[in-house]
Amino acid sequence: MTQKDKIDDQAGEDLRRRVEDKIKALTNHQDKETAQLLYELRVHQIELEMQNKELRRAQHELEASRARYFDLYYLAPVGYCTIDKQGVFLDANLPAATQFGVSRGALVKQSFSRFIFPEDQDISSTHHNQLFATGTPQSCELRILRPDAATAWARLEANLSHSADGTPVCRIVISDITARKQMEQALHQSEEKYRTVADFTYDWEYWLGPNGDFLYCSPSCQRITGHSAAAFQKDPALLRALVHPDNLAAFDLHRQSAQDQKISQEFEFRIIRADGSIRWIWISHTCQPVYDDKGQFLGTRASNRDVTERKRLEAEVAKDRNLAALGTLAGGIAHDFNNLFQGILGNISLAKMHTEESSKAFAFLEKAEHGYGLATKLTGQLTAFATGSDSLLTNIQPSPHIRKEATTSLNGSGLVAELDMPETLWPINVDPSQFHEVIKQMVLNAKDAMTAESGGKLKIMAANETLAQNHGIHPTLAPGNYLRITFQDQGCGICREHLPRIFDPYFSTKERGCQKGMGLGLALCDTIIKKYGGAITVQSELGRGSTFHIYIPAVVPVAKKTETTKDQEAKGPRILLMDDDISVVQVTTKFLQLSDYRIDSTLDGDAAIVAYEEAQTEGAPYALVILDLTIPGGMGGKEVIAKLKEINPEVKAIVSSGYADDDTMTDFAAYGFIAACAKPYLLSEMKAIIQRFV
Repeated sequence: MTQKDKIDDQAGEDLRRRVEDKIKALTNHQDKETAQLLYELRVHQIELEMQNKELRRAQHELEASRARYFDLYYLAPVGYCTIDKQGVFLDANLPAATQFGVSRGALVKQSFSRFIFPEDQDISSTHHNQLFATGTPQSCELRILRPDAATAWARLEANLSHSADGTPVCRIVISDITARKQMEQALHQSEEKYRTVADFTYDWEYWLGPNGDFLYCSPSCQRITGHSAAAFQKDPALLRALVHPDNLAAFDLHRQSAQDQKISQEFEFRIIRADGSIRWIWISHTCQPVYDDKGQFLGTRASNRDVTERKRLEAEVAKDRNLAALGTLAGGIAHDFNNLFQGILGNISLAKMHTEESSKAFAFLEKAEHGYGLATKLTGQLTAFATGSDSLLTNIQPSPHIRKEATTSLNGSGLVAELDMPETLWPINVDPSQFHEVIKQMVLNAKDAMTAESGGKLKIMAANETLAQNHGIHPTLAPGNYLRITFQDQGCGICREHLPRIFDPYFSTKERGCQKGMGLGLALCDTIIKKYGGAITVQSELGRGSTFHIYIPAVVPVAKKTETTKDQEAKGPRILLMDDDISVVQVTTKFLQLSDYRIDSTLDGDAAIVAYEEAQTEGAPYALVILDLTIPGGMGGKEVIAKLKEINPEVKAIVSSGYADDDTMTDFAAYGFIAACAKPYLLSEMKAIIQRFV
């Protein structure tokens, strides 16, 4: 029995006592039996009246409750529905039916899943099963499948309840969130568009909050600084740690202005990269404060561009202007000095004519003449630096020139250069005498940095190199094909402070004197190479030697689209000759034809391969192939023999070259040749080699 039932029984007993008291007062004068009957009837009457009154009150409350239920359930601004454990609609209000796009009657006894998007069925099923399994209220968001095919989003909030017979049922509140979802999608698309634009900008963009934390950092920071966006967001102090000490004060002042919500002017500063590939890089930085629509300060938006190449180019332009002005001055000084020296030399010569050779004065005059010779050499260097000197440009194959000058310049020094120069180097268009002077000065510079006793080595390497756009090697080098000559010594090295000045005229760390330390050698090399459209770069460290790279524009011959010249008359063994020198082809062909050989010739490797394949296909293969080792701008003998071996592993080939000390010539068998014949060769010598194998 509930507490309410106990209270109701107590109220009934109190009422009965009052009724009994009243009846007793009315029946004091009647007999006992009649009085008792009357008493019972009156009590029963009053009880009925009271029960009727309670029934009317309960009926009224029930009707009020039903009205409230109708208002709350059927006229609610949100959808209500009841479904059983199998997911079938038991009831639904009008807003729910409207949300599902059908009438209330069309919902009852229908499966709830019928009105859910197929892609969201799993969400609905999981939501329903968890509710009945745990009894815990569940909520989810999914799309409703409407008959008009319109996309509608709903939020479902489900609670476990029981029907009148105690069966568990699910009561769901359905809220239409379509408008909210559309706004969220539009916002998401807007954010994605902003992030895409920001993430794919070439410059490094970031947004600092009012407290200095990174709210956003674009991925391009990795390319510029070597640090990831996550690294900056994790450690806001990282940016300041990268700034060059000389720029730190200006950087802090700029940051303070930004934090004070002032519009800062653009300024430039240097930072160090994480990988150290470029010691310091220049950043062009600009920023401005960010506010919301209520005027609240949201931080600072900044844009940073890597302008290192621009700075280097500006420095080169400024240096060239200074050198041009200095060159003009040097040329004028050299001209005037030559005139003065001529007068001095004339007077010395006259003095010698009037002085006995046995005189002590005569020896002093001869020393003065020798000093004049050194002085004229110096003025010659000044003139060369001032004008680059007059030159006669011609195409040369660089290897023999480099070998010769390196050997000559190191004579008597006790040092030996290690040379690494393939025979396939591209030609260059230079003045040979100037080119020799550059090689000489570079070798002497390396020699001065080393001694025979120290055991240092000088490596001279050359290679073909094609520079693409934005190569970053040197700001004045345009994209294209270059010959790169490298001088790598193991000398004392150059300190970082001196590196920017080593190509300046008269800058030298060597001892001063007449023979060395004048500071014009590297300046002269720089002037000559720039005249050819090239550049010189250097990497050095104290105690670890220096490496100089010279870049000279290469003359890359266009591959000759020549057809094979075929001998249709001779009847002897068939021989294929490949040589880019037409005079060699003509003379050798004529001689071998007179020796009863059938000679076909090509001027390049591609044509030789085509000719060999055709001969194999025609069933008239070549008995022997003679291949020139070096074809500028094309495939030489080593490359061609490798291709011919693929066509015919038994191919017989002779290699011919003017570089008799090349590995291919001295160890020809290792490269697939049967013999080698060094140029210039006697035709009879070539004939004797051929007769050994054909």
